[in-house]
Amino acid sequence: MASAFPFFSCSAGDGREVKHFMYSEINTMVMGSGETYEVEFSDSSDKVSVTITRDAGRKVLSMRCEPDIMPKIDSLVNEYKLCRLHGSYRPMVDIRDGSQWSFELTLKDGTTTSASGYQTWPNGSARAFSQIQKYLDEIAERHEGERTVSTYDLDGNKLTEIEYDSEGRVCGGYKASDPLATF
Repeated sequence: MASAFPFFSCSAGDGREVKHFMYSEINTMVMGSGETYEVEFSDSSDKVSVTITRDAGRKVLSMRCEPDIMPKIDSLVNEYKLCRLHGSYRPMVDIRDGSQWSFELTLKDGTTTSASGYQTWPNGSARAFSQIQKYLDEIAERHEGERTVSTYDLDGNKLTEIEYDSEGRVCGGYKASDPLATF
C-alpha cells in the first residue's frame, strides 16, 4: 500500500525496490542544455527501459535492459534516502541563472514521491543523482542489446532514428531529409 507520507517511509538499507526513476536537470544559463535520465521496470516484460535525453531533448537514447541493472539503482535510492525528497527546494536569495532540476520516484510497493529545485539540493541528493547518472551513462556505453538513438531539431521534429537489434546490429532507421530512405 502506498504511504500517505512517502518521505517518512524510506530508510537506508530497507531494501525498497524502484519501479520508476526520473531525474532531469537544465542549466538555465545555456540555452538548449539539459539532460533527463529515466528508468522504468516493466512487470509484464521483466525488462527495464532506460531513456537518456540530452541537449534539451535533441538527442534521445532508448534501451531495453535486463533487470540486473536495478540493484545498484535500488541501493543508491535507499542509501541516500531519495524517497524522502518531496516538494520544492529554492535558495534563500533570488538567483536568476543556474540549474533547475526535477525528480520522480515510484517504488514497486506503490510509494511515490517527487521533488524539484533551483540551485539547491537536499543533503546528499546531488551526489546520489550524479552517481545514478554516471551509472546509466556507463550502461549506455557498454549496452549492446536493443536500443534506439534519435535526434530532433529545436522544434521537436525527428531528424533521424537508428534502431539496433539484440546483437547490436543496425536493423532499421529513418532520416527526415529523405523520408523514403528508411533502412
